[in-house]
Amino acid sequence: MTQAAEKQNHNYESLLVEILSLSKSMLEHAHDGDWDSVATIASDRESFVITMPDASMTGISMENAKQMLESILEVNQQLEALGREEMNRCATEVKKVVSNKVGAKAYGAL
Repeated sequence: MTQAAEKQNHNYESLLVEILSLSKSMLEHAHDGDWDSVATIASDRESFVITMPDASMTGISMENAKQMLESILEVNQQLEALGREEMNRCATEVKKVVSNKVGAKAYGAL
């Protein structure tokens, strides 16, 4: 199926439902520390996000769209917080490894 055909087959509501579902799945994997899966799902989610400007707005109220977008935003904020925590954890681990190497070299020089 061509990209144009894919865009025609989605309405705005179905895109929001899919994006929210994928976002929640990303959050579950992030909580489990499965960052490879988060990245894979993020790529899948992006393919839906890029079709949104061309999606039909029929069948969805502005209030419903707003609520779904707010839910997606809330999940994204949680993902960002978990991502920052993981980056800090990784930075701490790298510092420990570097410190241990420096200490080992200093000890070996004695």
